[in-house]
Amino acid sequence: MASAPGPLLQAEHVVKYFPIKRGILIQREVAQVHAVDDVSLEVQRGETLGLVGESGCGKSTLGRSFVRLFPLTDGRIVFDGQDITRLSRRGMRPLRRELQIIFQDPYASLNPRKRVGQIVGAPLAIHGIGDRRERKRQVQELLEKVGLSPEHYNRFPHEFSGGQRQRIGVARALALRPKLVIADEPVSALDVSIQAQVINLLADLQEDFELTYVFIAHGPGSASSSRATSPRRSTRLPAAVSTHAAATRPRCARSSSRRSWTTGTGTWRPVTTL
Repeated sequence: MASAPGPLLQAEHVVKYFPIKRGILIQREVAQVHAVDDVSLEVQRGETLGLVGESGCGKSTLGRSFVRLFPLTDGRIVFDGQDITRLSRRGMRPLRRELQIIFQDPYASLNPRKRVGQIVGAPLAIHGIGDRRERKRQVQELLEKVGLSPEHYNRFPHEFSGGQRQRIGVARALALRPKLVIADEPVSALDVSIQAQVINLLADLQEDFELTYVFIAHGPGSASSSRATSPRRSTRLPAAVSTHAAATRPRCARSSSRRSWTTGTGTWRPVTTL
């Protein structure tokens, strides 16, 4: 699929509400949880956009909406020039090769009953890439790329540490050579000593695989490798950060319900948080 000119990802007035229902035999909607409310942004090819905010502000919901794990309540998502907002599961299947996600929890995101080779090779098998021998070779190469050994091919997830499990998740996300990867707080569940290693790994892989990242994090420190500008419009999400804003220690400046990260190089001013 040829790349279209312009941004790789565009989100226009994205809204995602989750219904609250009551009733046993007949359920009716009584309220809604406003997870994401009117967010617009663009992600250019080859860069990293950092989404920063506290727990519960809608970062992960927005990221999962980008890859259509959640259907939108309203708004529009354009990937590589194609509107994917209302595509069916069959219509999304070819695009799954180019849209991948690294999940936050390295323990829950890996099937404990499957071996590493099966986990990392599953995307290749689903999309019919190569025979069994070729898939094994590709999986072992991926394991080496993420800092693991090809000998880990036949091991189970419980035999690895948290940092190693997250590397397995990274290898799975890269198996299909995607264009865009959503990194949903990929280091928040790891020890501080391991976090820098995983972030450096992601930065190296971005160059090797020509990746574009949307990096979701709790604070600017984890998103300090972000190189994107802030979104042109963002509601109910705390911030989108760039490298020079994230690399400087921020101080939180509150004014009514607004919050901004103020640094020596400028102010990134988001609007109302949840």
